[in-house]
Amino acid sequence: MSPYSIKTWFSNRVLFEPQGNLSEAELFNLSLAKKCFSLLDSSVTYSHIDHSTLDTMVDTSRGKVFFEYLSSGFKSTLFILLGLIKEIEFNMNPKVKISDFDGVILIDEADAHLHPYWQGPFVDALRNTFTNAQIILTTHSPHMIQEANTEELIALGIDEEGEVLELDLFKSEHGFKGWTVEEILEDVMGLKEARSNKYLEIKNKFEHALDNEDIKQARELFDVINQMLHPRSPMRKVYELQLGSLG
Repeated sequence: MSPYSIKTWFSNRVLFEPQGNLSEAELFNLSLAKKCFSLLDSSVTYSHIDHSTLDTMVDTSRGKVFFEYLSSGFKSTLFILLGLIKEIEFNMNPKVKISDFDGVILIDEADAHLHPYWQGPFVDALRNTFTNAQIILTTHSPHMIQEANTEELIALGIDEEGEVLELDLFKSEHGFKGWTVEEILEDVMGLKEARSNKYLEIKNKFEHALDNEDIKQARELFDVINQMLHPRSPMRKVYELQLGSLG
């Protein structure tokens, strides 16, 4: 589905809406498509189609702007939602309201080309738009996993013989909504280490200096670690206490 074909479909529906030729299902789907603009960002709303250029205009916190002026992440996510509405409408005969569509929607690598900021909201937008559909998507995004409910998540891995298997994960009624991205990467997605090799190298040298009570080298390595860490990292205090133990 090309963005151009999706924009053409949307513009066509909007321009023919006043003519009274759209079916009840088409009118419902068009109304839902307009609401999709705000599903991703409540500060954005569909405004109108410019009759002279056929450009889609939207209202934002910065005023009325061309749809093309929005971020690429917002646009790519919206195109997926509108594209799905368009395809369901075109392939169902008779046409059905999107809320009544109870088929299967498959999205492979749902996080591909999406900025991390939009990956979580995209999951909620799918739920709120295709309320009766079975949605199956694959992802390597911890942000999408954070949004999944417990019964929605199937984590897959590879066993020693190279066969795909379902991982036996910790289960909670709240899914992984309280987990950090790093915790999901390591404990759900099987990443061995979420930090860089260089950081681990300096950290190991620092711990070796502590074991040898080499306070000069420990201080030098602490200065490097201190610069590497995130400004709000709680590990900074831990390393400070370890260094202080040498006197």
